[in-house]
Amino acid sequence: MSDLSLPSLTLVPIEDEPRHGASPKSVQEPFAWPTPPLAAYPLPMCQIEPEPCEVLGRTGNVLTGLMVNFDPQQGVVRVRVPSERAPVPMRLAQIRRLTLKRPLPPLTAAPLADPGVQALLEHRPSQPYTLNLAGGETCQGRTVGHVETSHGLYLFEPLDDAGTLQRCFVPRSAYESQQIGEPLGAVLVQQRSATAAQIDQAVQTQQRLRGKRIGEMLIARQVVSPEQLLAALDKQARMPIMRLGEALVAQGCMTVAQLTEVLQQQNQERSVPLGQLLVGQALITPAQLQLALARKMGFPVVDVAQFPIDPAVLHSVPCALARRLRVLPLMRRGGRLVVAMQDTTRRDLIDEVQAVAETQIAPALALEEALSAAIEAAYARIALPRHEPGHTMPAALDPGPAQSAAAELDEAVSHLQLTLRPVGVVPAFAKVADPPAAPAAPPPAAAAATASPATRPAPLSLPAEPPR
Repeated sequence: MSDLSLPSLTLVPIEDEPRHGASPKSVQEPFAWPTPPLAAYPLPMCQIEPEPCEVLGRTGNVLTGLMVNFDPQQGVVRVRVPSERAPVPMRLAQIRRLTLKRPLPPLTAAPLADPGVQALLEHRPSQPYTLNLAGGETCQGRTVGHVETSHGLYLFEPLDDAGTLQRCFVPRSAYESQQIGEPLGAVLVQQRSATAAQIDQAVQTQQRLRGKRIGEMLIARQVVSPEQLLAALDKQARMPIMRLGEALVAQGCMTVAQLTEVLQQQNQERSVPLGQLLVGQALITPAQLQLALARKMGFPVVDVAQFPIDPAVLHSVPCALARRLRVLPLMRRGGRLVVAMQDTTRRDLIDEVQAVAETQIAPALALEEALSAAIEAAYARIALPRHEPGHTMPAALDPGPAQSAAAELDEAVSHLQLTLRPVGVVPAFAKVADPPAAPAAPPPAAAAATASPATRPAPLSLPAEPPR
């Protein structure tokens, strides 16, 4: 059998691995291979049968077989190869690329009358990608979305114009950096948000900031004089183990607090993204930047003012959370919740919505000026959520006192049900028959006069909503 890497990949049981015919110590959870985070593709499904696969080693050698188990947490993939009677483990550190040979087709659906919904469901653009591999080589291709984790990068390469994909995994140890999508400057020029000359100027500023030395920053801020800086450099030359900042502090030219502040500024300026520089120089607006980033990453852009929102999905995200995170559920597709948001690059925001909705989401970009009004209008059409401190609802959507009280009760009961529900269990909602009509109640004044203190209902006490 050919070796796949240096050091050679040995297809033998690793530590604590059961040999031929031996039973494993514990049953491992099947791994759900990721799929593109788009409404056009199904949710990840746990592996239930061996997957035909191709393993590319670090030296370029190729091995084909059946992937029986993939455990990125342990850094091991188990493959059944013709020369072995039982599946054997391969370490991910010895692999450059793992490809599943079974194609992934897109979801299919009948044509819809609404063109906005149809465009969202068929949105599956491919973007170029470049991987700078460990060892200096470069790998390029195209992918329809991507998923990057601490274990590595999942790519989805298009096989045809119908949206069929081939799933690939590149271990984190196999590449040093990655570039997904067109460069941001090129996208901004394509959408006419900036000119090529403006992009070049911003890139030069970015490079100048990244190459700025601490001595230059200290003089610019007038923390030290040029003479003090030269003296500190001379002292540093005589003591090679001392850094420039330490030498300046030891010489009494600056304090430790001033040095810490300058070092923080240096780190911030060296990591300033190109888009932030363009916004800071007023060359583009924040909305233009968000639109360019969404197109760069392949996320769809939705007109939430015209989109026919499914009212049933609004219960997946509470109104208070939707207002705070600036998100709006739109519809469900293939088990995914399609959510419009102002910033599709916020991974923390996406994770928070997924945790609350208890399902994976497909992000879509909505422009800021339309999103706020759409959130208020959508939630006003269902349970009319309660007011929050400092929040003013438009007069046209302002509910009356009775409706507000009923909405508060509904939201509190829903929150209590969510709190008592076991983790990971999605409730099944069944339609309950309406109860028989109660006899007509006496007028409020008569009821109050006839009811005794012992028979009057006690005020409803609801649990306080935990802080979010």
